[in-house]
Amino acid sequence: MNPSAPEPRAVVYSSPFIPPEWIAAHGWTPSRRRPAAAPEAGSEGVCRYAAGFAALAGPDIRAMVFATTCDPMRRGVEIGMDERIPRFLFHVPATWQAPAAHALYREELKRLGRFLERLGGRTPAPAELSEQMDRFEAGRETLLGRREFRTSRDHAEEMDRFHATGEVPAAAPASSRPPAAIPLMLLGSPLRADDLRLLDLLDRAGGRVAVDATESGEGEWPRRFARRRMKEEAFDELADAYFGHIPAIFRRPNSRFFEWLDAARRHTPVKGIVFAAHPWCDLWRAELPRIRAACARPVLSLGLAGEGSAEGAWTTRIQAFLEMLA
Repeated sequence: MNPSAPEPRAVVYSSPFIPPEWIAAHGWTPSRRRPAAAPEAGSEGVCRYAAGFAALAGPDIRAMVFATTCDPMRRGVEIGMDERIPRFLFHVPATWQAPAAHALYREELKRLGRFLERLGGRTPAPAELSEQMDRFEAGRETLLGRREFRTSRDHAEEMDRFHATGEVPAAAPASSRPPAAIPLMLLGSPLRADDLRLLDLLDRAGGRVAVDATESGEGEWPRRFARRRMKEEAFDELADAYFGHIPAIFRRPNSRFFEWLDAARRHTPVKGIVFAAHPWCDLWRAELPRIRAACARPVLSLGLAGEGSAEGAWTTRIQAFLEMLA
């Protein structure tokens, strides 16, 4: 390592179940990054999304945190990384109704905390954790309030900057969204950087993503923090807001996902659902029939097949879908 180079501060993490507030309170920069296009994984049981995440690199990276929310990401911790970068595998229980599952999640947060301290981080005081919770929640609320004024791509990129740095641009951007765009919900697999072209196609066809229910969108944000408990019991409030309320598809039972889907459908002016899934995302693809039955909105299903996806076929299907909704 170059002794004159600045000390790497970024702790890169893969899952919405890993609270950036917890990483920041330990003195590190939490950084959730969308992987770029990746070649075939080259390792059994590792999908191209997990391979792309494992291949992330940069002189600013101090450590990487993987989560057990799907089998490919669980295996991804074993491949393709610079051995000089410490790795941590965070165990997220799939079950959530039993008190033991909540206790296990809290113990994993504490284990992650000890890992961050061994890297050279600090033990956070409750007031410091509370301050970080307040900061990140304010950032999420600011971004959500800007969505209706932005194109789908602009909003996704602004979200990516927030996830990667924890910082929200201070000035509200000028409107970039064409008027009268048809509001849509985007649902399905986490998107890689090259998959964001789908957002461009949706906008050009006259739509806009009004609700992002992919793993990197607000569909998998924690609930809002209870202000009094945040001040008095910051750690417990953080753990409950994340583990107790994120409606992820992998959870068993995943009834909360369908409750969230119904609430989002009723409380937002969404006219249709765009379901986009990678061929290896069995968790999402298996739920498509239930999603069609539960959402009470037309559903367009698109396959995300990587760099070779036929944009012409996507464009034709998207245009036909939006003409039906208009």
